[in-house]
This record gives sequence, structure tokens and C-alpha cells, in this order.
Amino acid sequence: MFAIETVYSEREMSRARDWHWKKYGPFRYWWNFAGIGSILAGLFYLSENSFLGVMLLIYGGYCLLRNRMLRSQFLKTVLSSPNYGKSLRWIVSEERIVQEIELSAAQISWDSIFQSVVTPDGILIYVRKNDYFWIPTDSVRDAEERTALHQLIKRKTPSKELH
Repeated sequence: MFAIETVYSEREMSRARDWHWKKYGPFRYWWNFAGIGSILAGLFYLSENSFLGVMLLIYGGYCLLRNRMLRSQFLKTVLSSPNYGKSLRWIVSEERIVQEIELSAAQISWDSIFQSVVTPDGILIYVRKNDYFWIPTDSVRDAEERTALHQLIKRKTPSKELH
């Protein structure tokens, strides 16, 4: 059994989000290329067909600003969460994962986990495709214990490892 303590904070949730996006690899940069391409096409078509050119310029701007807008929305959600600033305790055992936060607890059975992603900073536990829990492993100081935790997660769930 492993007990991991953390605080629900902007820093921790941002780390989880960054690892979630890294899971998609180079595809996450597609929006930047689409934005630049749309702006260039918009500038080209602006002289011929003003409506198409304007629409391509707007779409290109959206593509380039999309990540900033999503990050802003994400931070707003984290900061307005009732869990913000509260201590979280994760208990990972052979039977289940338990998340305790102040006066409540949630249990996640191993068979209800869609996928897990083991990273150097922590573990993403997906219960649905884009719905995840973040278990930071910084508080697990012992390297052997951290390796044992990673092996348990890999053994119990469909797992992927990111570096």
C-alpha cells in the first residue's frame, strides 16, 4: 500500500495538464501550423474574395490563440474548485485507489480505469478518455518505493510511459 499526500493547487494541476497534453505527442502542435497556414491563405485570398480571406484570418487567429484560451479556462476552473488549496491523500493498494480530501473519500476500482500514464512527475489515471486524476509522486522520496508504485500501476491498468 502506498500513501501519497499533496495539495490541490494551480501548480500540481498544471503539471497534470501538461503531461496530459504531452500524451498526444507532436499532434498537439497541429494547431500552430493550422493557424499559420490559415493566416497565410487568408492574406492571399483577402485580395480576391474578402469574405473567405477574413474567415481564414479569424480561424488562423483562433488556432494560434487556442492553447492560451484553453489554459486560461483551465486555470479559472482550478482556482474556482471547492478543492483548491485543500490537502489530498491518495492511497494506492492492490485492491483499489482511494482519494481522500478533508471530509470525503472516493474509491476507484482497478477495473474502472480506462488507462494510466506513468510520467517522471506523477501518474495520470484515466477513468474515461480525457477525464483523469493526477497522482504526483514527488512525495514518494524512496526510489525503490516509487518504482514499486509504477510497477503496481502498470500491472493493474492498461499503461503507457512518458519521459
